[in-house]
Amino acid sequence: MFLQCLTLVAICIVIVSTEAVSGQDEMKAVGDTVSFRPTNINLPVTSIICKQRSSSGILVKAIEWDDDGAVVPNLRFRDITALDEKTGQITITNLAVDHSGVYTIDINSKEQEQRFSLKVIVSFWDSSLESDVFVKRIPSENTEESGVYTIDIDSKEQEQRFSLKVIGQDEMKAVGDTVSFFRPTNINLPVTSIIWKHRSSSGVVVKAIEWDDDGVNIPNLRFKGVTTLDEKTGQITITNLTVEHSGVYTIDINSKEQEQRFNLEVIAPVPKPVIQIERSDKNPDVVYLICGYSEMIIWKNSAGETLEGLKDHLPGEFIMVKNKRNPDNFYTCTLKNAASEETSDRVYERDLFKGQDQTKPVGDTVSFHPTDIKITVTSIIWKQRSSSGVVVKAIEWDDDGFNIPNQRFKGITTLDEKTGQITITNLAVEHSGVYTIDINSKEQEQRFKLKVLKPVPQPVIAIERSTNPDVVYLRCDYSETIIWKNSAGATLNGTKNHLPGEIITVEKKGNPKNFYTCTLENALGNKTSDPVFEGDLFKTEYYI
Repeated sequence: MFLQCLTLVAICIVIVSTEAVSGQDEMKAVGDTVSFRPTNINLPVTSIICKQRSSSGILVKAIEWDDDGAVVPNLRFRDITALDEKTGQITITNLAVDHSGVYTIDINSKEQEQRFSLKVIVSFWDSSLESDVFVKRIPSENTEESGVYTIDIDSKEQEQRFSLKVIGQDEMKAVGDTVSFFRPTNINLPVTSIIWKHRSSSGVVVKAIEWDDDGVNIPNLRFKGVTTLDEKTGQITITNLTVEHSGVYTIDINSKEQEQRFNLEVIAPVPKPVIQIERSDKNPDVVYLICGYSEMIIWKNSAGETLEGLKDHLPGEFIMVKNKRNPDNFYTCTLKNAASEETSDRVYERDLFKGQDQTKPVGDTVSFHPTDIKITVTSIIWKQRSSSGVVVKAIEWDDDGFNIPNQRFKGITTLDEKTGQITITNLAVEHSGVYTIDINSKEQEQRFKLKVLKPVPQPVIAIERSTNPDVVYLRCDYSETIIWKNSAGATLNGTKNHLPGEIITVEKKGNPKNFYTCTLENALGNKTSDPVFEGDLFKTEYYI
């Protein structure tokens, strides 16, 4: 071990190396630069968030990147932190004590297993020594690190003493809190004037408060009514903090600026989140819940499980919720920063999927569940209205029991008289329509639309010849969506001259390898025909 005894003390940071496994430490001195990055990332990276958790448990974002670029939301890391979005490597320059903590990294909104631990230590370096060295500290009342240090070499205490005084103070406060900063304690001369100055993140410097023989003056409106100064100790106190009080504070004693720097970050409490609902266009049993916020978002379900949010909605996150057929399932979104946390009202499954359209394949099962039934239920009737407007009873219940008057629903329909839920199994196309429910002979407002579809058939392209030998017509018969494509991948416009179905006109291009396909699609899926090649459409000596 090489040590050099100096009067200047270096503060060192222990941090995981870029190639090390989780938990391994490296030393860096205050003012140095450090880089670390995640390992074994093979998937395409669309977002990166590097977070720091301090020893007091406060979690902040050090830097984040997505399609909108890189953002450094926390004052502690501004102007000294960079991120390589290709490798995920974070670089922090001009390291300080308050960069201590545990760092984690989220890739594509998923937290990685690696942990990067930072710890502040004191060391004295002497390159002339090659011995076992132990550094001891004689405690001081000022700070955890301040004090007088001694050094033992080969278990023998040396005569030298090393004095350390930590310069500066960093504070993180919530809006409405109070903060105090102290002047240097090593000034023995008579103090005739004190000026506290504030530098904002934009670089603007203003006087927060000043004192001299004429008394105390607060020239800046931002600090009026909330700032006091103790001229004997030099202590400044600011109450009722706002975000605008964030910045770097310095103190002038007798018109000379001191070395100390006091960093203050004031964080606004998070608002109570409101979950937004976005419905799926393709699947009626799926909705997306969105929580918009720029800080930490925590999703939970009624089982208490933490759910992983995705970053496609910015700022904020969303989760995909599937219909589990349990109306009492619910979801919440919690917003959290260093100042506070708030949780949204619960969003219940019964409110997400009530009266919603459903599309099912032939042979499948469907359930409909009425909501907000607060009366005593004595009778229930489920009715179906077909596309032609015919209304029939699917199932009914009262004191006499259950009845299924329509043959279409016999043997496949059940009713839970406690919840009002109807379940129909082995669905057929004839079960399509709009369902309503009567409770105690009164029709409820909810409407449940059901569309039962047959699976998409395998399309076969029909060929129709033209009087022009260089033109043919390709026909695809289907009542739902039809998509035509050529061998270049281009989508072609079909015409509805043949119903049900579409045709396209194909002209001879002179390339027998050109081909065309027809894709049939409905809400359940799609199927594509075999390709039809130009060489098979125009079999002439031209292609020989």
